[in-house]
Amino acid sequence: MHQERLDVRVEDGPVRPSVENACPHCRELFPKNDFEKFYRSGLDERNVFDPNRADRSLLFNAEHPDPADPLHKFAVDDGEGYVDGEKRWRFIGAYLIYGQWKKAIVDGIISLSAAYAVTGDKAYAHRAGVLFDRVADLYPPSTSARRASCTRARLARATSRNVPEGEGPWEDILRG
Repeated sequence: MHQERLDVRVEDGPVRPSVENACPHCRELFPKNDFEKFYRSGLDERNVFDPNRADRSLLFNAEHPDPADPLHKFAVDDGEGYVDGEKRWRFIGAYLIYGQWKKAIVDGIISLSAAYAVTGDKAYAHRAGVLFDRVADLYPPSTSARRASCTRARLARATSRNVPEGEGPWEDILRG
């Protein structure tokens, strides 16, 4: 197995990343289990993943479903990575960071914020606020002043204008 890259597909307009990483050398897709099904089995009432609730019987290589097959657990990732000896491959972790967090969430907030800054259309600010709100639900430390300052700086670079504290496009929505 080699260093991962994401296979991002576009279906019906919005970007829908696959929950797999494609190896740039052999083009194999990893992980080999149906992580989405495993993930959905572990969602609680707030739609937050709880690994203790997830159905661990879903953690097998879909290409080798027979438990007697030596490849039955090959490249299976439960979110903590696939371990082979002393090596660990974090297929799902790479997907979550590079596919979901950086591409969908952070880039989405920045793009929507920049669109609001350029157009003044509050629909963009509202959508950015919805994303920020969900981030705050799941990652309370992400709402720290340091991160907000970094986001303001990135927005300023994206729009070529200074965004003082308390005046970001999402803050209009948060103030009501």
